[in-house]
Amino acid sequence: MTLTFRHYSKEAATPDTVLLRVVQRGDRAIGFVDSIDFGNEDTPFYPTEEMSMPEAIRLAENRNDTGGPIMVKLEEDAEWDPRWGKLE
Repeated sequence: MTLTFRHYSKEAATPDTVLLRVVQRGDRAIGFVDSIDFGNEDTPFYPTEEMSMPEAIRLAENRNDTGGPIMVKLEEDAEWDPRWGKLE
């Protein structure tokens, strides 16, 4: 089964959105699984520690209690690897 993710947009996010941020560190991508704080514009995310992408994807799936889409935010030079799933 291929996982499907959606590009993050502030307008589409809801309080139960699980956000997977992808950051490029040298030649590898790392992930952060975040909760969104809609009441705080200065610090809108509560991040986890950095982890490998397979670990971050598993954590995002586990935190996705509502079964809604997991949103992805690609930071700076990060690129999505299709092996992680489909990004819409």
